[in-house]
Amino acid sequence: MLNWRRNPGQEQRKMQHEWRMKQLANEIERSKERMKHIESEILRVRNDSQRIKKETEQL
Repeated sequence: MLNWRRNPGQEQRKMQHEWRMKQLANEIERSKERMKHIESEILRVRNDSQRIKKETEQL
């Protein structure tokens, strides 16, 4: 018979690690969504700026 005992904190540390990894993955996804939103806002502002520039040039 082997003289082996399970580390009592090992399972808890493993669960905490897995939970933290899921949290980080969620944060990454939220960051990606924010980046998409920011990029679309940048494009909108650029288009507005170009439109305003053209309108002022026509005046």
